[in-house]
Amino acid sequence: MNLKIVCVALAILLFAVSISAASSVTYSTTTNLINVKNDRGVIASVIPVSGLTDVVVYQGTYLYASTTSDIRKFNIGGSKAYNPTRLTPWISTPANSLAIKEIYLFAGGKDIRVYSLANPKSPRLVNIKPLKSPCKVNGLEIYQNVLYVTTSNGVQTFNI
Repeated sequence: MNLKIVCVALAILLFAVSISAASSVTYSTTTNLINVKNDRGVIASVIPVSGLTDVVVYQGTYLYASTTSDIRKFNIGGSKAYNPTRLTPWISTPANSLAIKEIYLFAGGKDIRVYSLANPKSPRLVNIKPLKSPCKVNGLEIYQNVLYVTTSNGVQTFNI
């Protein structure tokens, strides 16, 4: 009986370690590629994405990839961490950079588009923030409650 309890405890411990290892997966980008890296920083798989500009992860379950033509969604939850699966539909807005705060996805292109991820399988456009002058977004960063937007004309900020 004690041996059975030890075996069950060992099985639970091994399962917990595998979840922990999966949660240390990281995603980075190079030209038209999403690199999926293991906990040692070694590339475990590569996903080709034409026109790729940026990636962000939402709640460890979804990866959003911006491109020059749209924003694509991938399932990265559980066993999909190393082999993301592309989901449809995607957001048909091009973006150069992405950022996430709470349940909101910020996409920067010719303006800033804000999507609610309350239902992450079906993002909903909730706001469009125009930029001060015609320009291109090069990057987005959120610190506390401020969205910093680097553009071809300098840095703009938005309270969020």
